[in-house]
Amino acid sequence: MQVLIAYPFKSEIRNRNQLIYLPELVQNEQSLRFAIRQHRPHVIIVGSNSVGSETLELWCSIMSYDIQLTLIRRGSALSRIHIDRARQLNINVLNTLSVNSRFVAEYIIEHLHLPNDGTCSTIGIIGSGAIGRRIAYRLYRAKHKVIVYSPSLTNPDQTIQSKIRKRKGIDFPDINIAMTPEQAVINATYVILAIDADRVTNIEEQLSKEFFQIIPNGARLVSVTAFCVFAPGALDMLIERVRQGQISARLDSHAFDLSTIKDLPTQLEAVSAALTVPGCGEAMDQAALVVLANVVLEQSFKSPLPFLIDSSRKNEEITIIGAGIMGLATAFFLSGSGYRVTIIDEHNHPNPKDESNQNEISCRGTTLDGCDARHASITETMPQAVFNRINSLRKYPLDHGGWKIIPDQYNNQERLWIDRFSELAGYPELVVNLFHKFVSNINRRGIELWEKIFQIYPQLVEDTIKNHRIIRVCSSLTSLNVVSTFQKKYHKNEDNLQMLSHSQILEKISGLVLQDGDAGGIEVPGFTINHLQLCQNMIEFLENNPNVKFKWSTKVCSMDDISSSKIILASSLNNLNSSLLDNVLLAIQGVFGCWTKLSNIHSIKNGFKIAEKEPIGVINVTPSYDEQHLYVTGAYGFCGHRGIVQSTYLTQLIDLFYATIRCYLPDEIEASEPEILLPRFCIRPMTPDGMPIIAQLTAENKKQHIYFVGGTNAVFMYYCIVNQMKIFYFHF
Repeated sequence: MQVLIAYPFKSEIRNRNQLIYLPELVQNEQSLRFAIRQHRPHVIIVGSNSVGSETLELWCSIMSYDIQLTLIRRGSALSRIHIDRARQLNINVLNTLSVNSRFVAEYIIEHLHLPNDGTCSTIGIIGSGAIGRRIAYRLYRAKHKVIVYSPSLTNPDQTIQSKIRKRKGIDFPDINIAMTPEQAVINATYVILAIDADRVTNIEEQLSKEFFQIIPNGARLVSVTAFCVFAPGALDMLIERVRQGQISARLDSHAFDLSTIKDLPTQLEAVSAALTVPGCGEAMDQAALVVLANVVLEQSFKSPLPFLIDSSRKNEEITIIGAGIMGLATAFFLSGSGYRVTIIDEHNHPNPKDESNQNEISCRGTTLDGCDARHASITETMPQAVFNRINSLRKYPLDHGGWKIIPDQYNNQERLWIDRFSELAGYPELVVNLFHKFVSNINRRGIELWEKIFQIYPQLVEDTIKNHRIIRVCSSLTSLNVVSTFQKKYHKNEDNLQMLSHSQILEKISGLVLQDGDAGGIEVPGFTINHLQLCQNMIEFLENNPNVKFKWSTKVCSMDDISSSKIILASSLNNLNSSLLDNVLLAIQGVFGCWTKLSNIHSIKNGFKIAEKEPIGVINVTPSYDEQHLYVTGAYGFCGHRGIVQSTYLTQLIDLFYATIRCYLPDEIEASEPEILLPRFCIRPMTPDGMPIIAQLTAENKKQHIYFVGGTNAVFMYYCIVNQMKIFYFHF
């Protein structure tokens, strides 16, 4: 797949040799057409480029009308792309929706030049999209009088309007809603234009000449809106009022818009700077790459699944450090492709039947310390940095559901990670609009690959899989509405989601207690698996492969101790003393979780999840293959690289975990009471954005190719995809 980036990229582009990077095309559509003829790209990423019908038609004719082409706009506005013609030609047009909103909102507030003496100003905001609603909330918190106009907020039904305001985060008594643009600004001392130009589809929705006439003298206006939202004569009226000194204004738009202003008055600030504020360009670039990755992933759904690659490199040896699920999976794929593989792990050969292994408290990650259960579903392991967790890492478990269990101050490395997590949590446009879709597609592809593995190698799944559907239990009607809406967003019609009533839930999960009669659930595709048994099956399978050898109880102190030319670090929370890992370990911190093993006295057969309050999060319940036990997991507690830190806050979290389980499974808790006195933990490796890290590191001796993969508790879901990527890495 050929990818053309046709604008100046702010971020570093890794593997640039695999992309066509021509930043000079950003302002020259004729040159863009020439580049299309020369390079024949399947995907084009543009900035503020103009992409008209002639360019789109040329692209289709050169590439063939049968090939799926994708145009990615780095930014939100699509006004300079001929969307109708693209749709007719079946060209997929995507954008990085609202990713720049946080930066642009701060930029607008800065250039309003509000008084800093606490004076309450009247501020009219036109637009309640990602930018407008951020500004409205910020200025409301600063005690200003805020009046917002947006067509989406003008529904006369107050119930519907209230729901929309709540969804936008502006449902406060002191944020007033205007029914017309003129009503919003008639008494305003400051005016903000933050309109989504793509939603203005006819002249009635444009800002009129009369709108700019009604703005009071002395007002300050800041606009980040494309000029196409101005009705004929409206922009001229605005400029004339600025020329006469009646109002002051800052118009920020792309260069093409600014070039249309004739006889620019010196008093008017006409710039193209909103997207140049520090961090904005980089965030938009990264968002464009996430969209690109999602395009590649979705394209892969339309082709046969790649599995093993025939390799002529029969004598090449690869060393894998870490015998968790990621290391075992990597060995499985590479050995099947002809490589000789050595797996090194500092722990003893695992024995899942040894209860003492399960009771040991250490920092060996979720494979060895986690319970014998995992869930696989389309919405599994979504990024944890969501808005309601923006301050979770600075609060204790009983303090509004915090994740903080460390009693003393965070160290510098931990603070950097926490700041990044909190920053992303306050950035829902990036996490929800882009990461969630990407992760759900990875999960879908991962499930397909798992199922293919189990079909070809049934011995790997022996005594492991119990369920091929997962029930998401909701303890209230409110929770049910939220969860069902979320699930429907990421599932397809063929996924056959099933809504379950209170009685249907209790019929499928005998012994479960749901106090609220409105409680219910939704059944989704996926499977539950006894994870340790899967690892044991994989170890036995690999031990019978002449291309694979294990070195148990072996600690690697230096890369120089390894003779292989290729090394894969498949252990996220390893203690390897190497400067190569400094940045990787900075990006990965440990998040503590609780688990327990209960007697399955009601013979529950279905795996299920229960949506709970923080810091418990989601409780996963998985029956063992023989249905004798239930494995229950839940809770979040940040521990960095410290391991398990004994503290009163840890005790609070454990007590809260068991109290929550008791609410739903009282009989199981009572029957298991003597066995659950000893708490069981696991350490989940986690990056701030929830994404796995796949990095090629430069060895000091420059003779070895070193790869790191991990950084997420999601490796069970991701590993099939990730390992396909690693195999392709080796064949370049």
